[in-house]
This record gives sequence, C-alpha cells and structure tokens, in this order.
Amino acid sequence: MKNLNEEADTKDRDAATSNIIPDTDTTSTNSNQNENITSIPTELWSSILNNAIHEIEKFSADSGRRIEAIDISVALIILKARHRLSNKCLSDILKLLRILGVPNVPTSLWKCKKLMRKQSTGHLCTKKRSICPSCEHMSDEVNCCNQCNIDYDTIVPTPRIPVFYHFDIGLQLESILLHTSDLVFQDLSLPSSKIMHDIVDGSFYRNHFKQETDSFITLTMNIDGVQPNKGSDVSIWPVLMVVNEIRRSKRYSLENVILAGVWPGPKKPSRDYMAIFLRSIVDELKCLEAGRMFQLRTADGENMKEIFVKVFLITSCCDKPAQCLVQCLPEPTARFGCGRCEIKGMNIYVSGYDLKVFC
Repeated sequence: MKNLNEEADTKDRDAATSNIIPDTDTTSTNSNQNENITSIPTELWSSILNNAIHEIEKFSADSGRRIEAIDISVALIILKARHRLSNKCLSDILKLLRILGVPNVPTSLWKCKKLMRKQSTGHLCTKKRSICPSCEHMSDEVNCCNQCNIDYDTIVPTPRIPVFYHFDIGLQLESILLHTSDLVFQDLSLPSSKIMHDIVDGSFYRNHFKQETDSFITLTMNIDGVQPNKGSDVSIWPVLMVVNEIRRSKRYSLENVILAGVWPGPKKPSRDYMAIFLRSIVDELKCLEAGRMFQLRTADGENMKEIFVKVFLITSCCDKPAQCLVQCLPEPTARFGCGRCEIKGMNIYVSGYDLKVFC
C-alpha cells in the first residue's frame, strides 16, 4: 500500500510539473508547441543564463551568501530553456547534484516549480477585468458587469467576452527600486551636457522637471503586438515600462522591466477596447505622479533608506500601428495618417513599393 501511495504521489507531481514546464520530448511531436519553443531566440536565453550565473557568483563571492534552493531552481529552468532539456534530464541533474553533496538542492522538479511559483508572484498583483458587450464599460468581474449588473451568459457566449489583465505598477517599482543598485537620481541644478548621452539629457526632460523639488523617476512605455506562432493571426499585446533613471546597461534587463498590462488577444484590440484597456493603467499612473514612499539601497548597497518619490510617464516607444491604437489616430496608410501634422500624404513609388509620405 505504501508503494502504491508513493507511486500515486509521483504521478501527481509529474503531472503538475508538466503543466507549467512542458517536456521537450513530449512537445517535439506537436508542431504548434514546438514553434512556441523555437520562437524564443537562443541568444536571449544565453544572456539570461549568463546573467543568472554572474549574479550567483557575485553573491556567493562578495557577500558570503550561500546558494539557496530557489537559485538552483531558477538556474535549472533557464538551462532547460537554453538547451531544450527534457523534464527527465532536469530530474537526473537534480539527482546528480544531491549525489555530489551540493547543499540546498530541491528534492524534485516539482519542488523547483513550487519554489519558483511562490517567489515569482511576490511583487505581481494581477487583476483580470472584462469589457461589457452591453454598456462597453470596464468591469472588475469576468462573468458579469458591475456597471449595468448584467450576466454575460445572457448576452453572448463567455469565450467571446473581451478580457485583459492589469498588473500593479507600484508593487513592481517597489521590487525594482529595492534591489537595483543602478538607479541614478538626476540633479537638474547642474548645467546640462552639450552631448546628449541619454533621455535625461534632453530638453524636455530638463525643462519639465527643473522646478521639481521632490525626488522623481520617469518611465518609458512600449506597446506592441506579439505573435506566439509564425503565420498565425493570434496576437498578444503587452504593455511594458522601464525606468529611465536606471543605467542603460541594466535598464532593459528582465528584472527591471515593468509589466503594466496584457491584452491576451486572440485578435488585435479595437481603438475603443484599447482606450478601456489603458484606462486602469492611466489611473494608477496618476496616483504615482502624486508620489509615494519607496525603499532604496544606499550608495554602498549595504543599507536601506525610505524616501518620497514621484513617478512620471514621459514617453512611449511604439511602431506606427501601435501608435494609431494608443493615440486613436488614423492608420499609417491613410491620407491623414501622420500623428504630428494635418497635411495630406502622397504616394511615392520607391524601389518597387508604394510609400505613403507626409511632411
């Protein structure tokens, strides 16, 4: 009976693990899942793994911090993604580490998944919202509208209800500012550099914030559609942000990127839906502009201090189709498709292509 119970527990753990970490041996027989794996650039996983190894070495060498189970779990999952290892291979690596006497090795791949799930959601507060097909207002519920109090099942099938996800920007900023040592607050009382090295050297940045007496940071936003599979009409639209005061070498690292929201598709949102989708993000940004207390590391990186910081979104980096959605502009190919002027565009034939040209 004991062996049967252990076998049942093992099957449950393997099934739970396979849900979040697909086995390469299994997914190789499915072309669609295989495309999901190959769509991630190998260079990206190589960079992530190298950064993880560097951070672990730095902590263990400089501060004497021992390697914890979560460090081993993260390194193994990144290793799996980089080399497309199977779950069985990861389990064998865990057994090998335990045989060699490496401390704090997770007992199973299921334990790795459990540790990562517990750690990864600490600074993310997700809210799933819907758009009512009747009144076209945002609802905090996914099955009914809390504006007109109507049940979605009585109107259209539930899968057709537009839904989106909003992630707490403030909590992610707290995590970033708490752990980064690359944040540099700008002193605008000093004369500006004649050479523009970064966005903080721009005239808008310096003129707009030179009267600001409190500490502040600024954000750059990006919105774009991502196709999970090549040749598919399905698209996902994430809203990403970065802190401009973090050094450029670390600014776009994954640990410093803010996920503000996700439109999960399956199709490109309309202008009306995009406006509703961005409304909750705009509301939170307005609150952050008023300022709040954040914990930051001191210059030596050893201690913490709490200061009042204001947060401003000052720019957005989008391609033309995304800009049209965000700013509710005509399509780029329209006669008046320029976002900066009201001059009618003209078609010019260049190298076998018709190009729409404005001022």
